Amino acid sequence: MGKNKTTKPNKKDKGARAVARTKEEQEAEDAAIAAQVKEIEERLQVFSVEMKQVEGKVKHCMIEARRAELTEKEIEPMADESKIYRQVGKMFILQPKPALTRSLKAQCALKSVEAQSLRQAYSKIQEKVRSEAAGLKELIGEERMKALFSQDKSNEGSGNIDIPGKAKEDRD
Repeated sequence: MGKNKTTKPNKKDKGARAVARTKEEQEAEDAAIAAQVKEIEERLQVFSVEMKQVEGKVKHCMIEARRAELTEKEIEPMADESKIYRQVGKMFILQPKPALTRSLKAQCALKSVEAQSLRQAYSKIQEKVRSEAAGLKELIGEERMKALFSQDKSNEGSGNIDIPGKAKEDRD
């Protein structure tokens, strides 16, 4: 009685299958990393938009505070009995000078406090951006991150994200 002759897989075939599996695993891992990188980049873009909005609000508060301060300086030399009109929307209301002065001082103080709270919100957003950038750096590695940002700088207008708190020379 004879034994069935079966072909045993060659060691070369095993090695080729192992390489194929590792390539497939590597491709799957690269796809997962690419998805995570894309997600982080989207969050960074959202943070960038939020930062621009906060910057605009801070600027607006500073302008209003300065306007109130200048108006107060303008009406200071006037007599207390002078007729002074205050703008409320589209209409003007006659108001005594002392009340208007108090109102302008309060508005100036309120806008300064509001601007300060907006600056704090801005710094919190900056911290989030730094955290996301650190996560991205950890995910893709320092060399690939440097290469990514050097590509973004060479492709001006390609949606590159400015990382606040980092000087441009530090990122090069």
